[in-house]
Amino acid sequence: MIADSALPVWSIRPNWKDGILERLSWLTDVLGSTYGTEQRRALRLSPRRAFEINFNSVDETRSYFDLWLQRFGSQEFMLPLFHDKGRLTAPIVAGATEIPFDTTNREFAIGELAILTGDDPFVFDKVTISAITDAGITVGVGEVANAWPKGAAIHPLRRARLSQESAAAALTSRVGQATLEFELNQANEIADEGEWTDLYG
Repeated sequence: MIADSALPVWSIRPNWKDGILERLSWLTDVLGSTYGTEQRRALRLSPRRAFEINFNSVDETRSYFDLWLQRFGSQEFMLPLFHDKGRLTAPIVAGATEIPFDTTNREFAIGELAILTGDDPFVFDKVTISAITDAGITVGVGEVANAWPKGAAIHPLRRARLSQESAAAALTSRVGQATLEFELNQANEIADEGEWTDLYG
């Protein structure tokens, strides 16, 4: 299997007008017996996650969008979790290994990837998280190739592929319109809430 770090990255920003729709899908099985009892079992270790996102790409970004879908649309790639965006609390220079931002209640994790982005979808830095605190992350030497200002966006990255439900169209000669559904292709981390002991309370 191709490593996450070797997969292409989706870097086009969504149209936030209608937000992002997240779907969670569980799968269970019920085994019955001749005595009327049932055994229920989970067939997935964690729920499957999918995101439905709208895009309106313009001019060069529209061409990039169309070419990207033609080249990588049927393959796995790394998708930013756009809803989990962090903002740099201080500027960083090229070659930095410390990236300062508020990581609390966001899906950044050690060993996973993240992406630094700006307004230009052609310019981004993909980094591997080696350490994490509430105030930022540590990444590998040389992974930050660009200088980024305070307020630049950083997103967690997850392995994904496009669903068959995705659709794209031309809104005008310069503007594209697409509603894409992305399915995550990896187990999802679910916090352990502990054992529920108060069964009758």
